[in-house]
Order: sequence, then structure tokens, then C-alpha cells
Amino acid sequence: MRVVFLLLVVCLLVGCASDPSPTASLTGTISVLGFDDYSDVTIALYAPAYLDTTLVRINQEYPYIGVIISQETEFDHRLQSSVTYTQTDVEGNYQLNNIKPGKYNLAFLKEGVSLKYVYEISLSEGENVQQRIELKPSIDVSTPITEPIAFETGVQYNFKHNTQILSSAIIEAGAILSIDKEKKIEFYNNLNTLETGDRWLLTSSSYLNEIANSKPDSTDYFNSLIIKKHNNNHVVLQNGNVSFISAGINVEPDNAVYSNIRAKNGFTNLYVSSENHLFANNLVTDFTQRVHAFYGSSFIGKNIFYKNVENMLLSENDALVQNNYFIDNLVAMRPFYGAISISHNNFENNAYCISTVASDPLIEYNNFFGSKQYCIQTHKYYTQAAHDFSKPLISNNNFYGNNVSISLIAKSNIYSQGYNYYSLNGLGVRSDILATNNYYKHLPIDDRIVDHNDFPNEPNSSPYYCPYYVIYEPYRSRAIGNAGIQ
Repeated sequence: MRVVFLLLVVCLLVGCASDPSPTASLTGTISVLGFDDYSDVTIALYAPAYLDTTLVRINQEYPYIGVIISQETEFDHRLQSSVTYTQTDVEGNYQLNNIKPGKYNLAFLKEGVSLKYVYEISLSEGENVQQRIELKPSIDVSTPITEPIAFETGVQYNFKHNTQILSSAIIEAGAILSIDKEKKIEFYNNLNTLETGDRWLLTSSSYLNEIANSKPDSTDYFNSLIIKKHNNNHVVLQNGNVSFISAGINVEPDNAVYSNIRAKNGFTNLYVSSENHLFANNLVTDFTQRVHAFYGSSFIGKNIFYKNVENMLLSENDALVQNNYFIDNLVAMRPFYGAISISHNNFENNAYCISTVASDPLIEYNNFFGSKQYCIQTHKYYTQAAHDFSKPLISNNNFYGNNVSISLIAKSNIYSQGYNYYSLNGLGVRSDILATNNYYKHLPIDDRIVDHNDFPNEPNSSPYYCPYYVIYEPYRSRAIGNAGIQ
């Protein structure tokens, strides 16, 4: 009996009573075009990138706006740790062992070789074989470029210096433009991209061809991509990914197109100083300064803006802002002068949805699903020893939130003290504001409004002095069915 008991104890200690967890292995071979020695390429296995549930929800509700997120738009090996990795031998062979069965992304990394990802490979228990992968050498770009150039599919172009491209250029599907930190590229001619195919990538070179211990921070961002206005040149940027950028993409030519771009992680995404600009079907997230500045006429439609700080400045332009989703930004939009129409947008959980600055925008047929501070607030602007004031026209909107819908007294909400002139606090109007035919889910409406009724006895010197009213009657008793994204 004692012997049987001891055997049972030993089995429990060594785990002989349970089966080991199933494991998978992966073997494969790579080659590098033009190389004889295929050794020392790092093969790194990663869990699939997290797909933000908020973006997934918006993609499902409105599949025709923004960018449909996927591993191609969200995965960047610099943002997560590898599950396991190995290196190839001289013949390009590799093997990864002791992997939990499931789906993974593969990254192929080596200085001098173009970055390559393979998304969502399925590993089952036992041995798995990956088909042979041919990699391409990366190319160090010399400056200036004076002959027409095509940045080719699957090739990584390394910009180690400030670079001028004087000739026409095309970025093919799947090309990679890797720019060293603080460096910039300037284009002086036509710049075109393809509408379909693999997404091209514009990003910082930091840690791009290695297993990163931490993601690039703001000191690693590349500076900018600048497109100069020259001889009526045209610009079409579409179907790409942009990341780790500091001063943004600067567009000067008229009639430019910026469409179907997934942009994330940076200070500024886009600075436009042109006429008749199209900015449509983009997804922009996680920018920490002024993300977009539009000067000149623009159509801004069917985009998703998520978790940005100063998301958009519309400065002295004629802009139509329509069918966009603004969610979890500090300031979704700041109209500044100009004839600006803001219609059929959804605003959700921003701190401030619309902060007008000395502007008279038309704000109609939008859905405001609450905000952390104000849905709409009005700022004055100091100019030539006087102030200019806002006078928005607000009608046919749905205000669903239990917070302030319209305030004539603004709070300062700028991301940097250096830009305070865009965000003067206090009274922002010089007359009553017309805001009729809107729907308010939560009553009484006076609790959703900040105007003279809130500060009836304030002296002129008070920052809360407000002799004006929001004229909200008549108002809707039911939500407006054709408001919001259409």
C-alpha cells in the first residue's frame, strides 16, 4: 500500500497524470533578391494586432466612411513584443518551435533588406510549413532626384538625409518610405499613388528593421513630407499608412487628393494651404498636437477622427465638413473665419466638439452624442486692437447628451500655451445666437445652454459677463431622423 501511495504522489508532482499542452512549429525558407548569402534575417512571430473595439463598431455601423481596420492597417511590430524569433542560415532556412497553435503575424527584419510582413498565418498543432518568401534589398536614396521615379512594390526606400525630389514620382502599392528622425522629403512635381493593392507605408526609420524593445517616441519621429506648388503639379495620396510623423504632410498644390489613408502616432498629420482640396475616407488616430490645418477651400468627408488632441483647424477657408465621425478627441474642430458648413456628422465623447473662433459656421443636421465639456462653444479673437466674435447658425441637430450643448462663454481648450489666441476664454459672441429646430433629449433645455440666464448679474468686467441669449425656440420634440452620417 505504501508503494502505491508513493507512486501516486510522484505522478502528481511530475504531472504524469495530464497531457502536455499542444504546440506548433513553423519552418520556412527565404531568399533575398541579388544576395548569395541569406543568413541573419530575423524571423519574428507576433500575436495579431489588437483591433480597437470602438473602431470595429464604427466600421460595422458605417462601412462606407473612414478605413476598415485590419492587420494591414493596425499591425506594426514596433508596437508589441514578439512571441518568439529566430534567424536564417546561409541558405535562408529557419524554424520556430514551441508555439501555441493559433493565428500570428510574421515579420522579416534585417538592415539592408526591405521590411516584410505576412499577416494572419494559422499554425496548427505539429509542424507547419510557410511557403518560400522572396525579400528585396532596401535602397538608400541619394539627393536630389532629378529623373522620374517609381517607388516600387515591396521595396523599402531609406531617406537618411533631407531629400528633394524634383521630378514626377509615383508610390506603388506596397512600397515603403522609411525616413530618419527629424528628416524630411520635399516633392516639386507630380506625386501619384495607386487606388488599390497593398497599402504603401510612410514612417520613421526608427527600429523599423529590428526587434524593438520599445515603440518609437516623439524624439524618433521623422519631420515631414512636403509637396511644393510648382507648374500646376497635381497630388494624389491614397491607399497608404502614415505613422510616427512630426510636422505632417504639407500640401501646397491645388486640387490635391488625400484619401483612404490610415494615419496614427504623431504630432501633425496634414497641413493644407491649397484650393479645392479633397480629404475623404481617412482614419486618423492618436495624434498629440494640432493634427490638421486647412487653409483654402476643402471638402472634408467620410473620415473617422479618434483620440486626437487638437484634431482640426479650419482657418480662413471655405470648407464643407460632412459625414465624418469625431470621437474621443480633445477638440474635434475649430472653425476660424471663413464660410464653413458643418453638416451630417457624428460627434461622440469629445471634450469639445466645435469651438468656433471669430467664425460664423452653419452647423446643421449633426448628431451630438454628448461631450465631456461643451458640444458647441464660441470664442472671440483678438485682432488689430479689437476683438472679432463668433456668430454660428445652429439648427436641426440632435443633442443626446446630458451636458452643455451650446455655450456663449468659452473655456480655454488649446493644447499649447503658444496658441492661446485661438482659445480666448470668456464671452465669444456680440449678439444673440439663433439655434432653433434642434432636438434635446434631456430637458429642461436651459440646463443645456450657457448664456445670460446663467449669469444675469455679472458686471462688464467679469469673465462671465454675457448679455446675450441662445434662441432655441422652436425646438424639436423628436429626434431628427436625417441628422448625422448619411
